[in-house]
Formats: sequence, C-alpha cells, structure tokens
Amino acid sequence: MASLLRHFHHLTTQKKTMFKYFFIFIIGLLLSSCTSVDELIENGQYDQAIRKGIQKLSKTPNDAVAKKNILKAHGLGQKKDLENLKSLREMEETTSSLEMIYKVYSKMKRRDLQLEQANVKTPILSRVPIREMQFAHDKMCSNFADIAEEKMQKNDRLNYQNAYSNWNKALKYQCDITDLDSLMNVCVSLGKSLVVLQLDVQQNVALPEKTKTNLENLSYINNNKLGKWIEFVNDYKLDQKIDYTVVCTFNQVAVSDNKQTVKKTEVKKQIIDRYETRKNADGKTQKVPVYITAKATLYQYTQEKNSTQGVYFEIIDNLKKTKLYQKQLVGKSEFSNKYTLAKGDLRALSKDQKKLIKRKKKAYPTNSYMITQSGRQLKSVVERKVYQQRTLLE
Repeated sequence: MASLLRHFHHLTTQKKTMFKYFFIFIIGLLLSSCTSVDELIENGQYDQAIRKGIQKLSKTPNDAVAKKNILKAHGLGQKKDLENLKSLREMEETTSSLEMIYKVYSKMKRRDLQLEQANVKTPILSRVPIREMQFAHDKMCSNFADIAEEKMQKNDRLNYQNAYSNWNKALKYQCDITDLDSLMNVCVSLGKSLVVLQLDVQQNVALPEKTKTNLENLSYINNNKLGKWIEFVNDYKLDQKIDYTVVCTFNQVAVSDNKQTVKKTEVKKQIIDRYETRKNADGKTQKVPVYITAKATLYQYTQEKNSTQGVYFEIIDNLKKTKLYQKQLVGKSEFSNKYTLAKGDLRALSKDQKKLIKRKKKAYPTNSYMITQSGRQLKSVVERKVYQQRTLLE
C-alpha cells in the first residue's frame, strides 16, 4: 500500500511540474506574439507583420494596438514599394523591367485586399494607385504582343518557341489580346518537331495484325498514300529544334515450338520403416526401430515457349538527310513454367522437394497469344527509344 501511495504522489508531482512548464510556455508564447509584430516592422518585414496583426485581430476584433500596427506596416510597405517603382522606371524599358514594375503594383494591391478583408480601413494616400497600375499592365501586355508578333514573322522553330513564351505570359497576366488561344496554338504546332513513324514491311515477312494495331496506337493519323506510315506530333518538349523522322523497318517475327526439358534426380534417405518388439539383454521387451533406405526419383520438367518481333530503328535528320541513330530493336514474349513429378517412396523427399511436386503442368499459350504479347513489348520498346533519344534531338 505504501508503495502505491508513493507512486501516486510521484505521478501527481510529475503532472504538476508538467502543468507548470506548460503554463510558462503559454505565457511566453502570448508575450512573444504581443511583441513579434513590432519586431517584424522594425526589421522591415512589413508583409509578415500585416499577417501577424490580422491573425491577432481575428481573435480580438477590438484590439486598437493591433489595428495601429497593421496600418503602420501597410503604410511603410507601400512607401517602400513606391520607392522601388521609382528606381525601376529609371531602368531601360525591357520585357523584364515592365514585368517587375507590374509585379510591384500587384504586391501593393494584395496588401490593400488583405486589409479590406480584415475590415481595416486604409488611408487613401497609402492605397495602390489603380490608374498607374492599369497603365503598367497595359504597357506590359503591349510589349508581350509586340515581341511575340515580331518573333512569329521570322518563321523558324526557335522564334516560334520565343513567341509562344511571350503569348503564354500574356495569358498569365490576363492581357486583352484578340485570338490569343489561336496564336498560341500556331506557335505550339510550328514550334514542335514532327515525328513520322514508318513501318516498312519486308515482302517475305508478314506483319501480325496485333503488332500492326499496337504500333499504330502510337499515332494519331494514318497516311495510306505512303504505305504503312504513321504520323504523330511529338509532345515530349516544346524546345526541340530538329525535324526528324523515325523509321522502323519491320524485319522479324518468330514463334518457337512448345519446348519441354526434364531433369531426373535420384533421391535416397535412411528412414524408420517400422518398429519391432524385441527382448534386450536383461530379458525386457522393448520396441526397436527398423531402418531402411527409401528411394525416389524426381522428374523436374521445364516448359518453355517464346516469340520475338523486331524492327530496324533509325532516326533521320530531315534537313541534312543524315542518320542520327540506328539500332535493331526487339520485342520478346516468354512463357516458362516448372513442375515436378515423383516416383517411388515419397518419404525419401525433403520438405523443399515435397513443395516442388505441388507445382502443376500448365497448358501452352497459343501462337496468336504469344505474337500479341511480343507485339505489345515491341511497341513499348519503340516508344521508349523515341523518348530516350530526346537529348539527341534537342
């Protein structure tokens, strides 16, 4: 009983100590929150000070000190940004400088919205000058449009990509530009590499229907005038600079016969066959084990069947008419199954060998199934190879 009382006293003391430290921590946290806004203002962290002040105001709406600090941080922040704008206007007028100017105005507007949402009335002189901001926005948008139109006039891949970048910024900043979507689509279509995947089938090799279907799934358009051609737009990267053709010459299709091999293993093991009753030297009757050599034969079968399909893969530079890459690509499908039969005294088998005989023989897959599987693999190999060679094509 005394030990239980001591244990209870220890727990009570421990809880009191924990509560004491927790109370001190809360008091410290409250004190730090009261001074943090002032410290942030002193350090020039005006936006952080506004957020802290608004958080406090949400808990104590009538806190005059919090409102005063919020207005102070807002006014100093706006004043600092107006000085930044003065410096930016003295810079050379470029796309970057115009964008920086508008971003400063946007930052000032966000401060105004923060105070408005917190029901803190801001002095008119501290608010963002809306007309100036709109003028900066229109000027920036006009600059994006002028550069984009200039780049599009040059009619080459790199300039279409630069034009797209400027149209994209115009979209980001909600510029009022007629047919902006169509202008961007023109840049996308002309700024990408066109990939043509040709299946040139040899006369002595029949293209399996499933393989043809799978490879055609890489494409959007079939152009029957050029034989078995497949054309699609490469969507990997916008900044690819080389017009190139991927040519896949289909030159291999094979399905093996059903194969089965067997491995024969003889197993021997000394085991207790039975017990016999015998008298020992003292004339007492006792049971004695009778050992025999148990023998069994394991027949371990391996079933196999495979299919292969291949294409000769080439990447050709359309302008220079040179080969950038060439390699034979192969898609494989393999079926494999192992099962085991046993004859003789199965008591000779180990635990692992007994597990083996639980595996059963399976039916061999059909030829059409094997061709379908190797065709799917070939499609993946071709698709992956185009993807891997992006660095070569940039």
